[in-house]
This record gives sequence, structure tokens and C-alpha cells, in this order.
Amino acid sequence: MFIFSNLNVLAVSALGIFCTALLILALRQWRVSFRKQPPSRETLFRLSGDVLTGADVTRDVDVFASDFVEDARAPLLRAISALQQTGAAFDLVGDDHEGRHLEVMGFVHGAGAFVSVLDITLREQAARVRQDAAIAAADLAARHSDILGHAPYLQWRMDASGDVVWSNLAAMQKRGLHPAIPKLLAQRAHRLPIGEAAEQHRMSVQPDDEGAPIWFDVTLVARQDGVILGYAIAADRIMRAEAALSRFVETLTETFAHLPIGLAIFDRDRELGLFNPALADLLRLDPAWLAGRPTLASFLNHLRERRALPDQRDFRQWREQLITLGRDGGTQDFAEVWVQPSGRTLRVVGRPHPQGAVAFLLEDITPAVTLEQQFCEGMTLRAAALDARPGTHLIFDISGAAGFVGADFSKLMGVPISSDSLSSAGAIHEVLRHCRATFGAAPIWDRVLSYVVGRASETERTPMIVPLQRDGQVLSVLELHPLPGGGTLLSFLPPTAVAEVPNRSLRRAVDLALEQARNLTEPADISVAVADDGAGQLPCTQQDLIRRAGYNMLLAAVDVVPAGHGVTLDLSHDEAQAILTLRADVSLADSNEIGATLPISLLRRYLSDVQGQVDVVQGESLCIQVRIPRAALAGRDVGGPVQLMAGIPAQ
Repeated sequence: MFIFSNLNVLAVSALGIFCTALLILALRQWRVSFRKQPPSRETLFRLSGDVLTGADVTRDVDVFASDFVEDARAPLLRAISALQQTGAAFDLVGDDHEGRHLEVMGFVHGAGAFVSVLDITLREQAARVRQDAAIAAADLAARHSDILGHAPYLQWRMDASGDVVWSNLAAMQKRGLHPAIPKLLAQRAHRLPIGEAAEQHRMSVQPDDEGAPIWFDVTLVARQDGVILGYAIAADRIMRAEAALSRFVETLTETFAHLPIGLAIFDRDRELGLFNPALADLLRLDPAWLAGRPTLASFLNHLRERRALPDQRDFRQWREQLITLGRDGGTQDFAEVWVQPSGRTLRVVGRPHPQGAVAFLLEDITPAVTLEQQFCEGMTLRAAALDARPGTHLIFDISGAAGFVGADFSKLMGVPISSDSLSSAGAIHEVLRHCRATFGAAPIWDRVLSYVVGRASETERTPMIVPLQRDGQVLSVLELHPLPGGGTLLSFLPPTAVAEVPNRSLRRAVDLALEQARNLTEPADISVAVADDGAGQLPCTQQDLIRRAGYNMLLAAVDVVPAGHGVTLDLSHDEAQAILTLRADVSLADSNEIGATLPISLLRRYLSDVQGQVDVVQGESLCIQVRIPRAALAGRDVGGPVQLMAGIPAQ
């Protein structure tokens, strides 16, 4: 009986141990199935009172909890106490002092309470890595979504059938985009051939029947799964700018077409991009050849072949200079004058553009060159004429600069004087300084200064001749003549010029008129008699004016006086006027017929400059009377000799 009892006890004990082992294995298998991954390190404790008993260790609950950090310690003690008292299961995660992540689980199985400690450091680290990756992916997705939501252009995805499966229409509608535009663009884009590389197309859609077309630059990208990505950027401004540029180019072309200056614009590749008809006319080029956009090198070679270029010492170097004009950061300009074999002269100017283009302007300056040559020839003839005239002559403008200085002026002054030194404004002061040193001081020099620089009134600027005398001897004769534009001719004549002045009388001028009119009166069989009451002795420097006046008076008489009759030309004067009267013993019905003839009209025009007067009188005889102020008749101040200050020797 005892043996049987002992056997029962042993059997029960063995059965208990076996069941315990099975329980432990079952718990471990349950843990594996519960976590779905093998634990790294797990320790199982049986809770009995305040003691945790493991396979090879026994620990108090307080000592066990002290291994955890302070934040995890109190929750762990409360959970173990609740497990012991009420059997409430728990699952806590905390860190120990070694930095490990531990998962502590409490549960009741059968009649016992158990505490499982699992080291989940690796799993937690992997979870944190996955969590960080998920957070980064979510953040990246949020940024992408924000970028797509605020993109200033339309985007969409469409399937192989052309249906839009996604678009950022909601965001674009806030920018004023019409809601029908994505579908319309997708329909048009679906009909386009789409390759592997992204292609850009410019297309327009019209969401409203009455509205204007809206232009977009559409880029299509094909994906391997058949999805097509579309991007549309508004191109209305570009289209308006291109249209404005096209109108501007057309305006320039129309403007350049009427310019007489030839224009050739070469782009940065030195190809002819724009030219006008004047270029073809000036260079005798075929417009069709120019329309073929030749390069600058070909353009110059073609001109050389047609002998439209001047000969160059080194043509290749010269051509290279034009081809590289403005390159390598240079902004140099090009300017030359081309004299063609035909005699035409062209001014050629090359202007580089900052973007690499270069423009050439060709202007026909043949008339200007011809005019300049004629002017230079005229200046040479004038200088030769003045040098051939006795005396020394200088021409001044209103600023006092000498435009012409006689070759013997230095000899007259006795010192070397360069013409260039007198070409600046105010050079009259230097001339007068030499005059005072040469001839002596006198008030006449101040009067000359006023005469030249324009301080004298117009009535005072009449021709003037003054002998320069010292010690009873005439050194020279100073003569001043007003010139157009305020200029002045200053002459130093030899002393014998004083004797020539009395010969310039009114009678002398009338004799010149009669001599010129002889070819009119003799064929018309009209005789002319001159009656002079002493007025012919009046000084008259306006010889040409009296000659033309007398000639036109006789010309008018020839038209109305019958052959065989005579006319009388009376010379008279009073205190203010010199009077020329032509009388003819003929009776005319209307004197206005004579007054309206061309000779009388010209006569009035000649006398208007000197305030002269012309009267045609009708009576028993024809009377044409001319009245000229004596001051204007003389027109020259023929004063007495100017006495120069003694003590200044003549040079």
C-alpha cells in the first residue's frame, strides 16, 4: 500500500514536471505565434508573492524593477502588483540602464502567474528605422503634393484611351483656368504621336465658342505602363509677343524698304538675316542671291568678284577683320569709304550688336563728295583770286576766326604767323595786335574790331576804305567789306589804291550801263543822251547796282519807244538822294503796262536792298525815275587818312 502510494506520488510528480515542461514549450510557441517573429532573448519568470523565479535565477520584484529606468519602473511595479492580486495581464515596454529595449508581459496560465521579459532592441531599432522611413516618405509625399498643388502650370495623367485619370485642375481653377481645358488638351494630345522622349507641342483650345483661343506649350511623356503624363504651360503671352515681334519686323522691313541707305544685318553665325532693296541697288546685287542668306565671307568674296570693293593690300586680313567684328567681347566699330570703279563713293559703317550680330550701313555719298570737292576747288580759286589781287587779304567770320589768310600776311607784319594759329574764335585780336605793332596805334583798330565781330550795326557795316598815314606818308590802305553771314573781308592795299577811289563815280557807273545796253539800243534804232548837272561826280562804290539799274531802264524803254526816237537819261541829286530819270517823247495809253514789265520788276528788286525807289510816270512823255539814297550809293566810308601815332616804327 505504501509502495503504491509512493508510486502514485512519483507518478504525480513526474506528471507535474512533464506538464510544466509542456507548458513552457507551449508558452514559447505561443509567444512565437503571437509575435510572428523569433525573439532575440526571452526570459520567463514565475511570480510567487514578491519573488520572480526563473530557470536559473530568482529575483525580488523590487530588484527586478530597479533594472529599468525611472520612467518605466513605477508602471511596471503597479502592473506586477495587479497581476499578483487580480490576475490582470499587462504588456509594457521600457528601457533598462544598459540601453536595451525590453518588453515585459504578465499573464496567468492555469493556477500560476508568469512574467515574460523579451529583449526587443533589434526589433525596436528596425521599427524605428521603418518609422523614420515612413515619416520621410510621408514628408516627401507632402512636399510633392504641395509642389503639385502650387505649380503654376497644368498637369494631368491620362490612360491609353485618352481619359484623364488625374489633374491638378482644382489648384489651377483658383488661378482662373477654365475647367474644360484639361479634357480638351488631353483629347488633342491623344491624337499626337508620342515617342519615348518627351516632346513639346504648341496647341490652342477654345473652351467657349465666343472666346478667343487659348494657347499652351504642351509636353507629353509616355510611361511604360501606358500612362501618359501631360504638362501645359500658358503660351498666350508668348504668342502675343511673337505676333508683336512679327508686326515689328514687318514695320521695320517696310521702313527699311524706303530707306536710301543700304542695310545688311548678319546674325551671330554671320549669315545675312535682313537686307533692304537699297543694298541690292547700291552694290548691283541680285536680290534672289541675297535672299539665300549668304555668309559674310561669301558676301565679301562676291563683292570682290564683281569689283564692287576697293582694292585691299591684304584682302584676307581685311575680310577677317569684318567677320570677327564685335566678337571676343570687343565692341569696335568699322568705318570706311569705298570708291567704286564706276566713280560712286559709298560710306560703309559696321556696328556690332551685343548678342553677336553685326549691321552694315552703306550710304551713297557721291553728291556730298562732289559738293565737297567743288567747295574745296572754290576755296582754292578764291584763295588764288585774292592772292592775285594786289594787297594782303584776310577773311573773318562773325566770331573773329580767320577763314583765309593771305600768303604774304607774315611778310607784311614782319613776323612769322601761321594760318592755323588764327583759325580759332577771337583771332582778330591777335591780328590787330600785329597791326598796332606794325603800323602804329590808332582808334581805327577798335573800329575794325567792332566791324568784324558784329558789334557794329548793319547800317555801319558798309564797305570802308581808310588810308593809313604816318608822318605825311601813306603806309597802306585799309579796306573792309561785309560778307554774307556776318563775315568780313579785311584788306591791306598798297598806297596807290587811294588814287583809284575817285574813279568810282556815279557817271562812271552810268557809262558802264550805256556800254552794256548798246547791243539793245543800236538794233532798235534808239539814241540815248545823258544830261549831267554835276551828280555824276558823286562817289559811287555800288558800280554794279547802277549798271544793272541803268540797263533795265533802257531795256524797258526799248520795248515801247518807236525806232528813230531818242531817250534822255538825266543825272541829278539833292542833299539825300541821287536821281536817275529816263524820259522819252512818246505817249502811252496806260503807264501800268510799263510798271508791270519784267525789267521794271527786276529794277524794284535790285533797289529794295538799298531802300531805293522806282516811279513810272504817264504824261505827255514817258518818265522812269530811280531814287537812291546817297549814303547807300556811296556805300563806302572814304574818310580822310588815319594818322597813326608817331614813335612806333613801321615794320
